[in-house]
Amino acid sequence: MPRAPFLTALALLLPAGLLATVFGLEHNARQPSPPSLLERPAAPKPGPAPDFASIEDVSEKKQAFVDYLLPLIRYHNDLLRWQRGQLQQIQNRREKGQKLSSEQQSLLEQLQQTFESQEVNDLLAKVDTIPASLVLAQAATESGWGSSRFAREGNNYFGQWCYQIGCGIKPAQRATGKSHEVKRFNSATSSVRAYFNNLNTNPAYQQLRQLRQQTRDSGQRLTGVLMAAGLAKYSEKGDDYIDYLRSMINSNGWGKLDASAQQLADASEKD
Repeated sequence: MPRAPFLTALALLLPAGLLATVFGLEHNARQPSPPSLLERPAAPKPGPAPDFASIEDVSEKKQAFVDYLLPLIRYHNDLLRWQRGQLQQIQNRREKGQKLSSEQQSLLEQLQQTFESQEVNDLLAKVDTIPASLVLAQAATESGWGSSRFAREGNNYFGQWCYQIGCGIKPAQRATGKSHEVKRFNSATSSVRAYFNNLNTNPAYQQLRQLRQQTRDSGQRLTGVLMAAGLAKYSEKGDDYIDYLRSMINSNGWGKLDASAQQLADASEKD
């Protein structure tokens, strides 16, 4: 479980509202088309990450960070939205006593393995999106806006640990008696994928998944500020970590990303 410090990100946390307008204008101008629930989304092919540590201008560094990671975040949310739609179709066919197609059966078995659950209802609690604002806030916090050694050398943007010798990068300040390493990924895409899977399957974040399900059941919109409440176990800082993530979201105006994502999701469901 990640325990990465977030002092680097704290140094880049500017007064509330200073960058909100900038980010709002930039990302409103680059809104993607509504994702289709009928077709599996195509994976993006990002190039090498920018050298974030060499970017001295704070606003430029933040913009470069968001521009690089946001397409990966949107893709994984689109994929989860598509998988969720497929699961709901599977559930409907079962309730009607209809046989699943070979493609549906294959997908179901794949999701059962990936999300570590056999029951469709349990899978629906796990196969779900995570607000982009929250993903960005954690990535910026855990990687120092992409400038940390773990991000630069291991494509690790979320401070995820591993426990086998050689599986990652040994922390310079690892406590005596600890054996974890910070996991090394072969790409930023793999890091984002592992983060989504971690939050959607790890028992430590069951509260986050329950909160997400309750929010859906009540017809409310999922937001990063709301779902941050389920991440007290992500850091030893506990509630302070939650407060910090919320400050990151609010000061950077990332809540707008959640609102626009919901609008796109609603549009795709009407198609």
